[in-house]
Amino acid sequence: MKIFSKESVLTGHQGAIYCAIAAGKHILTAGSDGWIAAWDLSTGTDGNLLAKVPAQVFSLVSLSDTMDQMVAGDMNGVLHWVFPGRQELTKSIQAHKTSIFNLVVYGDYLISLGGDGRMIFWDKEQMMPIETIQLTDKALRKGKISPDGNTLAIAASDGQIYLMDLEQKKIRQKMYDAHLPSVFCLAFHPTRSELFSGGRDAHIKVWDLDADCGLKLDIAAHWFTVNDLLILAEEQMLISASRDKTVRVWDLNDYSLLQTLGGIAANGHSHSVNCLIATEEGFFSAGDDRKLIYWV
Repeated sequence: MKIFSKESVLTGHQGAIYCAIAAGKHILTAGSDGWIAAWDLSTGTDGNLLAKVPAQVFSLVSLSDTMDQMVAGDMNGVLHWVFPGRQELTKSIQAHKTSIFNLVVYGDYLISLGGDGRMIFWDKEQMMPIETIQLTDKALRKGKISPDGNTLAIAASDGQIYLMDLEQKKIRQKMYDAHLPSVFCLAFHPTRSELFSGGRDAHIKVWDLDADCGLKLDIAAHWFTVNDLLILAEEQMLISASRDKTVRVWDLNDYSLLQTLGGIAANGHSHSVNCLIATEEGFFSAGDDRKLIYWV
């Protein structure tokens, strides 16, 4: 079984990092400083500033591996269509009434999930809204598409998980009181019909999608909120990031705890760990301490 250790620490952001995504051979990050930065995995050097928006960025997607078009969602509900190097093309739209917590790409659509409980389908090419669905009066925190591409699982601050048929754009199932008071993050098992969720209750839960989405396992995983989940399929591992300043590694076969990474005492993150992103050799974690830590 693989044992992770800290390979490097990348710095450069002037504020907390709230989101990290992959774009080709780069990692893109954004956060409270409004910066969108690119980190070249081949060099391991500090990041390059690609763009800056005038508010804290909570969500980010790249619409190409060449990083020539990306979309950022900010704390005020504004959606920024960003073209690095061609700033004259940048377009900002007041999309939601409050923060945009997550962005999901689905075919020709971009889906924004907001703190106003709404999800909006956007035409990626036209940068125009197509359809708005009000799911709840609480925040929509995270969306994950199933391995078969047919289902969008949505984590909400009303404590529920919504399963949406993407073709029909209809909710086909609700998992009530999944985490109280709020569900923060989700991950689909790559081969089994299982959905993992993490919440403000500091628990990780495993849901059996073949058994009417019944609860299969409830793990008291961290001391504080579980902010993000990441599956490393080849290693058969689930990674969790928490506000308790740690990252934990779990065995996907028996759900046992394999390793706890970080925390101040272990020279890891000194503040909340907010997001995770996989690489070929390991993964990155990033958080409120402005650090991007590479674990291999």
